Order: sequence, then structure tokens, then C-alpha cells
Amino acid sequence: MADDPDALARWRAWLNPEPDRVYGSVLPLSNNAEGTDLRVDLPTSVRETGQGIIDLLRGPSTGTVTPEGSMALLSMVAPNAARRPDPSELGVFIGTGSPKFDGKRAAEMFRDSSIPKEEVFRETGVFKSPDGWYRQEVPDTTSRINDVPWQESKFVGDEAAAAGQPHPGRLSTLSEVLAHPELYDAYRGLSDLPVGLYAGLDGPLPILSGARAAYYPPRAVQWGDRNGAIALAASTPEEARSSLLHEIQHLIQRREGFVQGSSPFDAGTIKRGEQLNQERIDALRGGIARWEAAGKKELAESLRQRLARAESPEGLQEAIKNAYLAAGGEAEARAVQTRANLDPTILRNTFPRDSYDLEGSAPSLWDPKTGRSLPGW
Repeated sequence: MADDPDALARWRAWLNPEPDRVYGSVLPLSNNAEGTDLRVDLPTSVRETGQGIIDLLRGPSTGTVTPEGSMALLSMVAPNAARRPDPSELGVFIGTGSPKFDGKRAAEMFRDSSIPKEEVFRETGVFKSPDGWYRQEVPDTTSRINDVPWQESKFVGDEAAAAGQPHPGRLSTLSEVLAHPELYDAYRGLSDLPVGLYAGLDGPLPILSGARAAYYPPRAVQWGDRNGAIALAASTPEEARSSLLHEIQHLIQRREGFVQGSSPFDAGTIKRGEQLNQERIDALRGGIARWEAAGKKELAESLRQRLARAESPEGLQEAIKNAYLAAGGEAEARAVQTRANLDPTILRNTFPRDSYDLEGSAPSLWDPKTGRSLPGW
């Protein structure tokens, strides 16, 4: 068939959508404009991918590669990039599930291995994270906290707190609290996300295990919706904005399949911290033995003091905290906060890796789901 341009052209024409019908992005359904003729049909994602593959096959004879062909190519080098959206998905570092994810130019650039990934990002905003998933940045610089009637935190009895059900001081929706048109345009459905707002409150929320904000997956709290919910304590609008962007990124991670965040109290994080601390203890013991053998008693004593710290309960807690901070989703969410106030021009010239706050002797990024370290950038 590839040697028969006319046959390829006929197949491509067959995949063209009918102009008077509305097709599902993923669901195999279509309907007429009046909504009275629902039928099983090829979804838009299948049609466009099929046309793209045909265009790639026709490229040698036509001398061109269409945008659909570019997306088909991107789906080969990055399978996630061809996945079409669920309209309820959300984003700040958006994924390929967003209808606003535009990977066409990036696909062309990825074909040329001589183009640095930083240049691809500068031109397209697309980059590949250490978890292997492609992302595109939605600038947060225009986002702001709305003027809402904040009130002090209040709870309904100890029973609600004991059940881990934070009772919102004021139950709002995300769009009532946060103005962010680019974000809501990227993911329809985000604006209605329930937000339990404890405005004007200083100090941690006991029912959030000492945290100031938390994202709850669907069905984790009774007042959430199909996307979950966010509980937020903030004493200033800027704190509220920064914390919301962090928690929204956790929601994206869950919906897109990105590497996720964790908690200092999660069993996987504790295990990771214990492993890191034991590695540190073993390294210190080895160093002490080497310095003693070399007659360097002062250096050996210095390592003994560090060893005593590592073997103490405080040292273990420090290692667990470092493991939590190095969880891939947590580091990414903090990078979102770091980039929130950058001018769009500066954003495009600052590769996302450079906004991660793990440096020097900090543990490597890891995946809380698998417990394994992530590869580098």
C-alpha cells in the first residue's frame, strides 16, 4: 500500500471527519450538531493519528510532512504525546492529556538529535522530565488570588478531625479563590475543584499532620468531587497562591500518570529515608576506618561526630525528610512554586531542571510508587 499514493490518499480521505458531526476525543462516539444522531464512530485521536501515519508514509512521494505526521512521529518517540485529553484533567506543567498541549514543533525538533533539549524547550515549552513523560509549561505569572471573604478556621468536633476529614472554614471552588485563565483554558473542569479554605490562619493544621496545604485524591474526603479536593491554610494571599500551585501540580501528576509526590509519614518515604541513612552510616564508618589507618585522628573524630548524628533519632528524621523532598512529584511541585513569578521570557530561558532545589549531596530524585531512583535529565 505504501507504494500506491492513490490508495494512501483514499485511506486518508476516509479518515476525514464529516463537517456536520462532533466527534469524541477518546470515546468512540459521534453526534450531529443537533445532538439527535449519536452513533459509534472513530474518535478524533484515532483519526488524527491514522492520518499522521499515512502522511509519514506519503512523505517521500509528496516531499512534505504534515502537522498530523509530526504528531504521529512524536507518538513514536514519546507515546504519551499522542494521547488525547480527558476534559477533566488539570495542569500547571501540563501533560499530553491537555487539549492545549502542542507538541507539533517539538516533534520536528526531536527528530534532530543535534538540537539540545534546552533549545527545544525555549522554542516550544516542551520538555521530557526524569520520569520519562513529556510536559509543557503553562505560565503562572498572571495568576492571582481573588478577593474572597476569608474567615478563621473552624472545625466540627473532634470526630471529624480524628477521621481525617478537614471541615473547611469556607468551602470554595478553585476559580473563586485563584484567577488563572491559562490554567482553566488548558483543562476544562479545573475551575470547579473544591477548596477548603482556612484563610487568615497562622500555624499548621493539626488534621493535615502539621502541613499548611494538601491535595486529596477523589473519594479521600466527603466534600471532594471527581478530581478530589484541596485543603488550604494561608495567612496571606501570596502564600495561598504559591500553595495552591503546588497542590494543583500534585493533581496533574495523578491524572497524567507523572511521578507523584509523597509524605514524610508515608511508609515508602520512611523506608527510603532509612535506606539513605544506612548508606550514610556505612560510608561514615568506612571513612573513619580509613582515616584511623592513615593516622589522621582529627579527621576520624570529625567523622565520628557526624556518625553520632546519623545514628541518632534526629539523624533518621533528617534522612526521612530529605527522602520526602527528593520524591519526584514533590521536587516538581516546588519547582512550579519557584517559577510562578518569573516573566514568561525568563521562563523559556530557564530549563525546568534549573528550578529544582536539590543540589550537592542531596539524594537523587526517586519514584514513590516504585521506590526506585529516577534517571537524570
